[in-house]
Amino acid sequence: MEQLQRLDVEGGNIIGLPDPVMAYVEWVGKVEGFLRALYADGEPAQRLLSRRYWGLAENSAPAYMYKHLTMEIGVQREYLRGIAEELQALLKIGEGRQTCRP
Repeated sequence: MEQLQRLDVEGGNIIGLPDPVMAYVEWVGKVEGFLRALYADGEPAQRLLSRRYWGLAENSAPAYMYKHLTMEIGVQREYLRGIAEELQALLKIGEGRQTCRP
């Protein structure tokens, strides 16, 4: 949970960095690695590699770069928050099962 929160905060700080597009691409790499280690199914990590991500990574939409970057960061941070909520719910379920054992 702490790592997801750190990644979320890090994503929120990207826009203020000197090269926000490169920082975003690097951030997605970190998040992708974390999610691949967390989930046996690669789908959660694969979800990060959106159409906007590839446009930014390939620098194919410079006229709208800032708008796309801002939107993409918001979408991905919201996605991370959803994963954190799912994990928190699973932790509560797991804790409940442990306390029910004789």
